[in-house]
Amino acid sequence: MRFIQNSDMYFLTGVDQEETRLVLCPSHTDPTKREMLFIRETSPLITIWEGHKLSKEEASTVSGVATVNLNNQFEDHIRSLA
Repeated sequence: MRFIQNSDMYFLTGVDQEETRLVLCPSHTDPTKREMLFIRETSPLITIWEGHKLSKEEASTVSGVATVNLNNQFEDHIRSLA
């Protein structure tokens, strides 16, 4: 099955990668939590089988979002925001 990026996600971040999440909280008192991007963790094995996945640094450069975390940290960050 072919992967098709959600056009809204691509418009907001420029990231064309599955399992990417963007959290926007523009009024949060902590500037690092106003915009957070969560990406899929990569490894050499994933690169071999699925192709290149963005690192945290690459995702930050592409999207302009300073706070980039891995998907396994998503639940903790959402709980702290709620």
